[in-house]
Amino acid sequence: MKIISKNLLYSCLAIFAFTSWGNTFAKEVSYNQEEVKVAFLYRSLQYVKWETLLKDSDSSLVICTNAAAPFAELIRSLEGRNISNHNLKIIINIKLSKINECNVLYLRSKSISQFRDFIKASQGKPILTINDNPAYVNEGGILNFVLKQNHITIEVNLGQAEKNNITFSAKFLRITKLIGNPK
Repeated sequence: MKIISKNLLYSCLAIFAFTSWGNTFAKEVSYNQEEVKVAFLYRSLQYVKWETLLKDSDSSLVICTNAAAPFAELIRSLEGRNISNHNLKIIINIKLSKINECNVLYLRSKSISQFRDFIKASQGKPILTINDNPAYVNEGGILNFVLKQNHITIEVNLGQAEKNNITFSAKFLRITKLIGNPK
């Protein structure tokens, strides 16, 4: 009888310990919308076929943005990370005249005319353009992070991607919403 009691006691202690530790370590972590968009940016870049765009194997992958703080600082946190054996370099407050230095252009334009100027300057160049404003979906950007009902959907404008010679993996395209028609 004492052996069964000891085994029962040890089992109860083990269950208590695991459930107590689980509650201690299982803290709810929440991220704001901006942090999630930067995470989507980083993950999306992993599905671009950069080898066709970056000929030099040791060149940096340059992400440019016209975003203001605090979003720009979140993007800056990606500096030095690696995508397809290319270190990320971040340029904040990109000017239209410097757009040729960019491989990725994350636009946060308040005015549609400024957005259109950047899109026009990037057309036909191997620059992946990204935005997160649903009003600009059909204005020529390639990736759009759209927030609907507390869920971010990635839209891909295939027509514009093809014009800029940007190619995505089939795996990535299966989980996105495709807009625009390729040639």
